Amino acid sequence: MPPILALDLDGTLLNSSKEITPRTLSALLRLQEQGATVVIASGRPPRGSAPFARELQLRQHGGYIVAFNGALILECRTGKILYEKTLSTEQLADVYALERPPKCTILTYANQGILTEDGSSPHVQYASHINGLPVCETENLLRAADCPVHKCIIAGPPDVLDAVEQTARRHSPALPLTIVRSEPFFLEFMPQGVDKGAALARLLSITGHGRRELTAFGDSYNDASMLALAGTAVAMQNARPEIRAMAHAVTASNDEDGVALYLESRAGSMPLPRGKKRV
Repeated sequence: MPPILALDLDGTLLNSSKEITPRTLSALLRLQEQGATVVIASGRPPRGSAPFARELQLRQHGGYIVAFNGALILECRTGKILYEKTLSTEQLADVYALERPPKCTILTYANQGILTEDGSSPHVQYASHINGLPVCETENLLRAADCPVHKCIIAGPPDVLDAVEQTARRHSPALPLTIVRSEPFFLEFMPQGVDKGAALARLLSITGHGRRELTAFGDSYNDASMLALAGTAVAMQNARPEIRAMAHAVTASNDEDGVALYLESRAGSMPLPRGKKRV
C-alpha cells in the first residue's frame, strides 16, 4: 500500500521563516503524485494549517489535517470533519482554575480568533501571527468561551511555565486531560486521550493503512505519541533530545531541508524499514 506521511509543522516541515522550502515542497508533491498520502499533524487550528495544505495540494491529492494536537481530523478533499473531541465546561474550568504567575496568560481558539485575557502578551501575539488569527481580548476567558473548545493553552516564559506544568501534572489524576508542552512557552491542555498518535491511529483505520506504512516527522514533545505509533519515526536535528532518542532516524534540521533530505534518501523504498539511521 502507498505510504502515509505525517508531518508536524513548526520546527519540522516549516523552516524558521515559517515556510515550506521549494526543495521540501517538490519532494512531497512528487510523493503524492506517486500515490502517497500526506497528513499535516499540528497543534495549530485548521485555519493555521490551511495555507500549507493548499501549498501541498492536499485537497487534490486526498490529504488530511490533524489539528489541535489530535482533537480534530479534517479530510481536505471534502472539507469534512472526520473526528473531533472538545473540552467540557468542567475541564475548561479546571484549566482556568490553575494558578498562573503574573508572566503567564491563558488563551484558546474561538470562532472569532484567539481568545485571551492579555492581548499584549508576546506569546499570544506569536500564536496570532503564525495562525493568521486576530486576538480577541476579554476580561474573563471562561465566561467568554461560548463555542466548542478543542484545547486551551497557558503561555509564558519557559522557566516560569515549568512550575505551572509541575503543578498541573501533580493535579493530573483529578484533571481528566492530556497535558503536553508543544513549545517551551506553550503548555497545552486537551481532552483526555487526545494526542497526535491517537488521532493518526484513528486515521489509519479510516484509510486502511497499517502502522508500517506510516512515516512520521517531528521535533517536540507533542510529536512523541505519533512517533511512537509510526512504523518509521523521523526526528529533526533540531528536535528535543528525548524526541531524537526515540526516533528510528534523525535527519537534518528544519532549516536544512531535513524532510526533503530524508525523503530523497529513501526514494523508491517506501514504506520505510525500521532501524535507526542518521541521514
